[in-house]
Amino acid sequence: MRICLDTNILLYAFGLGFAPADVPKIELCRTLIEEIAQSDRVVPVQVLGEFYAVVTGKGRRSASVARAAIKWLTMGADLASTTPSAFEGALELNAQHQLSFWDAAILSVAAENGCRYLLSEDMHEGFEWRGTKVLNPMSARGRLLFSLGR
Repeated sequence: MRICLDTNILLYAFGLGFAPADVPKIELCRTLIEEIAQSDRVVPVQVLGEFYAVVTGKGRRSASVARAAIKWLTMGADLASTTPSAFEGALELNAQHQLSFWDAAILSVAAENGCRYLLSEDMHEGFEWRGTKVLNPMSARGRLLFSLGR
């Protein structure tokens, strides 16, 4: 089962939280990364750009630390580009469902790559598009649905 990871999941797995309340999220995301087979992980290249920008900006880490983290987090994962058809899907999602364009692009890439789930903390949980469902693994509902679906 292919699973797409959003930027916030990678940031937490890296250990980047900005509040003491983020510690459980960090632990949960690290566990998720370990539990999902490398060959089932899909990471949009856009997510890697966002990850890098946050880690080197707000996270105040060096470029070399950010690059090493990206290599670690994506080891064995399928890195997915925003193709012209995924771009068109993002435009459709934005126009018809009012998703931000960047979130729509991530969801469209996930769907194009046959992902059953897109794990994200900040998208509309339960929203489904072209066979890909958005789940928030930090919510009780999201954890339950994710565990039942696997």
